[in-house]
Amino acid sequence: MSKQNIFGAIIWIATLALMTTTEGMRIPAFINIPALLWVSLGVIGALLITKDPRQSRDEKLKIAAQAAWMSGIISFIVGLVAVLSSLDAPEMIGPNLAVALLSVLYAAIVSLVCNTLALSHEAKKERWQPATTR
Repeated sequence: MSKQNIFGAIIWIATLALMTTTEGMRIPAFINIPALLWVSLGVIGALLITKDPRQSRDEKLKIAAQAAWMSGIISFIVGLVAVLSSLDAPEMIGPNLAVALLSVLYAAIVSLVCNTLALSHEAKKERWQPATTR
């Protein structure tokens, strides 16, 4: 990983932290284990199902990005169903809604990271490939 990549990651993390603190929210409000499990296990499952030794790193990262979105959407729907089924218990609405919304946030973060890494890897590959002669 180059210094530029590390610097970009630091800027990205600092921006997320700044966004959460300027709105009067606390970072622990953005940590939800069930939502994180939904997205991460969905990505791991998709990578295991589509495992092929001929796949390049770029292809695996793109699969992970797509799987993150699909897992996030499924988790969002499950969370909304849980919210709608517990409307008579107001204390359950908050946690279920957090799972629904944070799973989409986690999916977006995983997808952004995976797509960025895939594009970076593709660019490096193109730079190092020798030019074809005619």
